[in-house]
Amino acid sequence: MLNTSTCTIEVEKLRGFMEQILAAVGCSAVTAQTLADVHLEADLRGIGVQGLNHLINSHVAKLESGKERPNAKPVVVKDGDAVALVDGQSGPGPIAALFAAELAARKARNAGCATVGDPLCVAQTWPWARHLFARGRL
Repeated sequence: MLNTSTCTIEVEKLRGFMEQILAAVGCSAVTAQTLADVHLEADLRGIGVQGLNHLINSHVAKLESGKERPNAKPVVVKDGDAVALVDGQSGPGPIAALFAAELAARKARNAGCATVGDPLCVAQTWPWARHLFARGRL
């Protein structure tokens, strides 16, 4: 029978747990904090499939297997006034997505609108819009 009991964990304890897991698989403190923020936000919004579950079953699994590089730095491979193409360098998708979102925000301020993408990164966009808005970048 499926165990359906609920366990409540303090937000900061869960954030710290996520960061410790990511540090254990080679992520820098900044990368661990960014990924923990994204996946914690998903859990807090009730999107559990993108929360701790996704962090462990996707990122940690890929980092342990070498399919994802823990501290890869995204780079711009094609650039224009209002467009850019980013290569996430096989790093975690949320890191490339944040890089692309911040680049798009800078380009949009200058050009009026912008499109930036990474063809190998499929990441949700809502965390990045919230991130940029909270920092006064949108």
